[in-house]
Amino acid sequence: MQVPLPLMEEISRCPAEEQATLAALLSTLHFSKVYRFPFPTAEYVAQLVENSRSQLLIAPPQERLRVIVSELTSRLRLPPHTEPDELSKWLLWKAADRFR
Repeated sequence: MQVPLPLMEEISRCPAEEQATLAALLSTLHFSKVYRFPFPTAEYVAQLVENSRSQLLIAPPQERLRVIVSELTSRLRLPPHTEPDELSKWLLWKAADRFR
């Protein structure tokens, strides 16, 4: 059974603020940016996310979606030009893999 999951379609319908927040979280929370010695405070990480969010909020919707897709494909180690339907399938597979 195949479950349709039009992820990018749903994300594109979200308000700009939510898209910017998601993109900022994905792009900010990299191991190299957050996990440094000494470990950053929650306030520092929140400031990183807010700075990124502010920049993405003024970006065009296509740019916010590009950042989201780019971050998801890099985390799943997929080719950079993965189709949205394929991305949704990989995310479902990855989620299911966590329960094995």
